[in-house]
Amino acid sequence: MNKLISQWIERLQKEWISPVYAFFDPIPIIREIDGHRVHEFKCQACACKAKIHRYLDTKDAQSTGNMQKHVKSCWSDDILGEANAAKDANEVRMKIVGSIL
Repeated sequence: MNKLISQWIERLQKEWISPVYAFFDPIPIIREIDGHRVHEFKCQACACKAKIHRYLDTKDAQSTGNMQKHVKSCWSDDILGEANAAKDANEVRMKIVGSIL
């Protein structure tokens, strides 16, 4: 990955503070679907192949609703509740996701 893209991803990751991000690979795939640029977040659960698309050209481009919905069905309501009680994605990554994986 070239330096410019790496810096851009680092800048974006600073905005991704919601605990739900911890359940997905930290670096999304950037792609285009039907002329729309999207971030594709892959679930980290071992058997899960789900990818959540975030369309960047919509007014709710920062919404984590679809990610929350996926975590609830893939990981469980209880785990999502624990994650939402954490202060940020890093805490969830260390204490919850890391211990499960």
